[in-house]
Amino acid sequence: MEKMRTDLKFKDKQPAFEKMQTLSELSAMTKAESDQYFMEQDYYRTIKNAEGYEYELGEKKGRDEGLKQGLEQGLEQGLEQGKLSVAKNMKQEGLDIALIAKVTGLNAEEISKL
Repeated sequence: MEKMRTDLKFKDKQPAFEKMQTLSELSAMTKAESDQYFMEQDYYRTIKNAEGYEYELGEKKGRDEGLKQGLEQGLEQGLEQGKLSVAKNMKQEGLDIALIAKVTGLNAEEISKL
């Protein structure tokens, strides 16, 4: 029996022709070649799925780290604003700047600007 010609030059024009090209190549394979081909396809898909999963895990890890960093920054800013608010109230009550600095941890220059 004559082997079917599988080099379809027009396969790039339409996706259906590309599929026909693949099918014609598969039909020309021996059982052993066919088994090997499908085993390699399964392996390829497994690797691609693993890569996608690793990428998704990386994205999640990045989001988690970003969220953690954002929360830490927010807490730091909140604490700083709280110190400034307390220092301002203490200054309005007429307390000594040195005492305010000692209690809040702020420096005298920051307190003077309030």
